[in-house]
Amino acid sequence: MVSVIKQSKGKGALWVGLLVQLFLASCVVQPPKKEEKPVDIYESITNDVIQYRHEPDQQQAVVQAGSDYIDSQINQVRELFFKRDYDQASQLAERLVRQAPNNPDTYYWLARIRLEVADYDQASQMALKGLSVSQKGSDVRKELQRVQQQAMIGAN
Repeated sequence: MVSVIKQSKGKGALWVGLLVQLFLASCVVQPPKKEEKPVDIYESITNDVIQYRHEPDQQQAVVQAGSDYIDSQINQVRELFFKRDYDQASQLAERLVRQAPNNPDTYYWLARIRLEVADYDQASQMALKGLSVSQKGSDVRKELQRVQQQAMIGAN
């Protein structure tokens, strides 16, 4: 290429030759590669905290289904209690206390059953446990206090 430039007379050809050489030289030289951090393809999966609008919150659905089940079982205990089937009501209420130990209604009904069969110590204990998990000022708390007082009176 240099020989072609020397043979041609004139400055225009010289400039064209230099531009061609510069262009070709820039095509051949590759820029140095930057060190790239390896990509963890699982990071996006494990750190995915996006809640999609069309997907229901499964944990909330399970909690709601469990709450509905407990409520239906409490209603069944209530029905058995008013039918005076204290054995069946007691068995179901005991199971509910194990399944839902933070639900004050389960303790309330078990305390009511124990009070009705004159097991005052157990009635008082169940009422106290129910009070420990109930919210201040709630209706069930007031009822648990009443049952606990009745159990204490019956025990004396």
